[in-house]
Amino acid sequence: MPRYSYEIHCPSGEIIEGVECDEIFDTKEEANDAASYSLSCISIGREALYMSNPGDYEYDEDEDYDDYKIVIIKVE
Repeated sequence: MPRYSYEIHCPSGEIIEGVECDEIFDTKEEANDAASYSLSCISIGREALYMSNPGDYEYDEDEDYDDYKIVIIKVE
């Protein structure tokens, strides 16, 4: 039976993999929900860092952090 995880593709080119955080799911829907939650945490965290010290952290509200894909993984 296939298992699923996600990859978030950041504008900087960095890829955040759910597998690295032990986020492995039985269904695509669960992986999709986890990816959506992670994206919302990234957004909130970026805004909070900017508000805490705007000179140190750049923040562009329009920067696209919503690119992700669900991947099938093999669990051994």
